[in-house]
This record gives sequence, structure tokens and C-alpha cells, in this order.
Amino acid sequence: MVSGVVDRVSLDPVSSLAVLDGRDYAARLIDLPLEDAYLNKTGAEVARDLASRCGLAADVDDTAGLVGQYYQIQHSKTVFGAYSRHANGWDLLSELAEIENYELWVDGRTLHFKRPSQAGQPLAVSFSPGNAGGSFPVLNVDTLFLDRTTGLSGPVQVRIDSWNSRQKQRITSRYPVSVSGKVTLYTILKPNLQAEQAEALAKATYLQLRARKRTLLATMAGELTLTPRRTLQMTGTGTGWDTVYIVDRIVRHISLLRGFTQHISAVTLEDESGSDE
Repeated sequence: MVSGVVDRVSLDPVSSLAVLDGRDYAARLIDLPLEDAYLNKTGAEVARDLASRCGLAADVDDTAGLVGQYYQIQHSKTVFGAYSRHANGWDLLSELAEIENYELWVDGRTLHFKRPSQAGQPLAVSFSPGNAGGSFPVLNVDTLFLDRTTGLSGPVQVRIDSWNSRQKQRITSRYPVSVSGKVTLYTILKPNLQAEQAEALAKATYLQLRARKRTLLATMAGELTLTPRRTLQMTGTGTGWDTVYIVDRIVRHISLLRGFTQHISAVTLEDESGSDE
């Protein structure tokens, strides 16, 4: 289920218990301080370099364009904490993934830096509401909750503001470019973006926001095949909830009393149209 490093061991000699706290091998990136300058490298090259430094295999999709001075760490160790935007390897890769609209995760001893993918057969989640004759609702999961964020239901626009120190100019990008009605505006400040990077980040952020207008929460019997980034297909409500979702979080529990269970959270797929049907 998980492999990594143990960070802490707590002993209870009265009850003869040992409690282990640990993290997966993403911990190596989190614990990796950055003092190097990544000049004339692509985001993919930076990901492969950091994976190598942490003793991890790299499953990385190529990226276009050089990250150059925009991600360099040039400060001395004395002022590093005060002036650097990237305290460690994970921080740097997280921002690269955000700008490239890539997914970042560690599985076992492999670092993944990948384009989004919804490959694979969706997991079916079905619901039957029952009827007035007394039949009960039927689920193929243990519990099901459907959550809607009303603040994302109307027109939404994302604005990216950046000061490009190389070009000595302000970069601003909006997505969608034109929006009518009462608009909810989300503004993000990012230093040293190029125009095309700002445009890509604005669109990716918009799609991520729209995807989270509907959230599916479910509890089911535990298994190990479902992972984040897999899709779910909800059916049976006869409403807009019957759509495809992508899993963004799984919490698994194993106990002698309750057995093996898992709690999943999934959001609707990215919706560029902004439809609220």
C-alpha cells in the first residue's frame, strides 16, 4: 500500500504498543534543500535531475520551453530561507507542475511528472432511490454524499498577473477572455511568467475551478486497484450528478473492528463550457 521512511517511533510500554509515523518517498524531495540554479533546463529535465538526486526513478513526460531564471535558487545559505521562493525540491516541482498543468506524485520509488490522463475503465457508482411503496434506496457503495459549491456555479474568470523581470514588463492574462453577467474573479500572482505561460496557467486554473463545482464523497470496501486520477461514473440519480468524476483523494483504514474500508473524494472532469446543467 505504501513504502517510504519512518520519521517517528512512539512507544507505550504499559500497553506494549509501538506507533510508527512515516511518509512515502516524496519525503526525499520535501527534505531536499535547493541551492542550485536551474538555468537553460526544461521542466522535465529539472524533474529528472531532482529524482536522480533523491535516488528515485523518473517517469516524466517531456515539456517545452526552458524554465531558465524563473526557477533559479541563487541566494547564499545564510539568506536562503528569507529570499527563496522554493524551499525544497517538492516546492519547485509543484510549481512547475502547476504551470505546465501536469500531475505530480510519487508511487513507491518512482517520481511521476505527467500530463493529465483519464485512461482506464471508470469505476461504476450506482444509486437507486426506491419508491413510495416502501422500497429502500440501493447503493453499490456503503455511503454516498454529493456536494455542490454554489460560488462556482455562475460565470467565473481567472486572471494571472506577473512581472517578468527579464522583459521588464507586466504580464496579464485572463481566461475566459470575455465573460458576461456577475462574474466571480480569481486573481493569481506569479512572478517571472512569459505570456504563453500565463495564458496556459489561467486556462488550467479555470478548468480546475470549474471541475470542483460538484464533489462526490463515498465510503466503500477497501481495495488497492483504485488510485487518484482514476475516473468514476455516477448513475441513477436522474440529475446532473450523473456524470464522470475523477478521484483526487483516497483515505484507507484497516482495523480489527471495521476491517478494510476506504473513503474517496472525486470531482467532476474539467468543464471548459461553464455549463451548470
